[in-house]
Amino acid sequence: MSSDRLFPDQWSPSLRATAHAWAQLVAPLSCAGCGAPDISPCPTCCVTLLRSVPRVVHHPLHVPVIAATAYAGPARRLVLMHKDRGRTSLATPLGAALGAAVRSVVARVDSAVPAVQLVPVPSRRMNLVRRGRSTVAELAQAACRELGNGSTVESVLRVGQPLRDQVGLNADQRQRNLAGAFAASRPDHQAAPSKVPVVVVDDIVTTGATVAEAVRALEAGGYWVLGVAAVCGPRRR
Repeated sequence: MSSDRLFPDQWSPSLRATAHAWAQLVAPLSCAGCGAPDISPCPTCCVTLLRSVPRVVHHPLHVPVIAATAYAGPARRLVLMHKDRGRTSLATPLGAALGAAVRSVVARVDSAVPAVQLVPVPSRRMNLVRRGRSTVAELAQAACRELGNGSTVESVLRVGQPLRDQVGLNADQRQRNLAGAFAASRPDHQAAPSKVPVVVVDDIVTTGATVAEAVRALEAGGYWVLGVAAVCGPRRR
């Protein structure tokens, strides 16, 4: 369990402070981004992340792909700690960055759109079992809170075939691995998906193969896809 979630909210401030002091002796808490002691994430890493200017990721897709920041430094470490080390509280600052990327997608396509549906890229089943949660869906929920405009999260994408682990695969191998892998369902409350603007969201975009397959599946299912937003994208070359 993450040190961020050890103490129940109903505990008194003095009890929480005492428990925190003991926890620091047993398992000291440090910033997931830079290693600063006693807090995670630290204010410096939060400011660095949130002050990043969302930028377009170059790709062959027909819709914009925008990342909040580069997959490097503190941002990279924060994403990995949230994704693979159970630091669930990091969803708040990472989700705020994702929300900024969503705003940029909407602004590039149609700034008059009042609210959107965020569709998380689905995880392989083994990753869901290993982590016990959908980390991208967590970020999407946090992004909705940051947007504060009635946007919602709809996890309508499903993995329809076994997938190899993407780590170590080049762009062509990733594209072949993901070809036809996703399928889009329709929420019971939504009769006409083409009427609601959708933004595909992910934590990291590298080659773009995963989000390209997500866009393909959604459009095949009749969804109106505005674009793709991610927390991190490739470094500038």
